[in-house]
Amino acid sequence: MVEQKGVIINKKKKYENKFIDIHNHLLPWLDDGSKSLEQTENMLKIAYKEGVRTIIVTPHFKGENDYNFYNHVEDVLETVKSNLNDYTSQITLKLGCEIFYSHDCLHLLNEKIIPTMADSRYILVEFFPMADYQYIRNAVQELLFGGYYPILAHIERYHNIIKDMNQVKRLIDMGSYIQVNAMSIEGKAGFSIYRATNALLKNDLVHFVATDAHSEFTRAPKIKQCSKYLTRKFGKSYMQKLLLENPNKILKNEYL
Repeated sequence: MVEQKGVIINKKKKYENKFIDIHNHLLPWLDDGSKSLEQTENMLKIAYKEGVRTIIVTPHFKGENDYNFYNHVEDVLETVKSNLNDYTSQITLKLGCEIFYSHDCLHLLNEKIIPTMADSRYILVEFFPMADYQYIRNAVQELLFGGYYPILAHIERYHNIIKDMNQVKRLIDMGSYIQVNAMSIEGKAGFSIYRATNALLKNDLVHFVATDAHSEFTRAPKIKQCSKYLTRKFGKSYMQKLLLENPNKILKNEYL
C-alpha cells in the first residue's frame, strides 16, 4: 500500500469499474468550479477514491469574446498536471468544454477558439433551463450540420423538454446525445429532477452520466453511489454503458 499526499493507493486492489467522468469543473480559476490548486487537488483525491480514472475537464464557455480561451484552458490544464502530478499520474485528464449555446458556436469550434471533448467531434452543450424545444432543436440541427456530435448537458434541467419525453426522443433521433448528472439520479437536486431523470433512464433516453462537479463539497466528483443505484435499479450492463462504454466512445472519437 502506497500513500501519495493523502491518497492511499492499494496496488493489490483492482477496481472492477474505472469510471470516465465527461463533465467536471475541476480546473481552477476558469469558472464557478475550482477556485485554487488546493481545491483541484481535493477534487482529484475524491474522484480517485470514487473509482474515476479519466476525466474530461469541461470549463464553462458562455459566449464571451475570449479568443484566447482554448490556449488559456490548455495552459491551466498543464499547470494542474505539472503541480499535481501525484494525482494526474493516476487520473487521466482530457481537455473539453461546456459550451453555452449561441449562434457563434459553430464558428468558434471551427476556428478552434473553444475545444471539443477530448479532441473528438463530440461537444458538450448547455442551454437556459427555460429554453424551448424548437430553440434547442434548431441548435442541435446547426451543430450536426457542422459535423459535430452534440451532447446535451444535464437535460433534466430543461423544463420545456423533459415535460414531454417524445421531445427528448426526437432530439436523439436527430443525432444528439443526452447527459444527466449523478446527483440528479440520486435525488440530491430535488424530487422533480429526480423523477424526470429516472423517467429518462427508464425509457433508455440517457447516454452519459457525469458528476458535473464544481467543488469538493456539495457538488463533489462523486459517482460510486450513483453507479450502485444504477446497477440495482437498471442493471449492471446499463450502468457500464453510461459510465464506461459510452464515455470511452468519446475518447476514441467513435459513434455510439
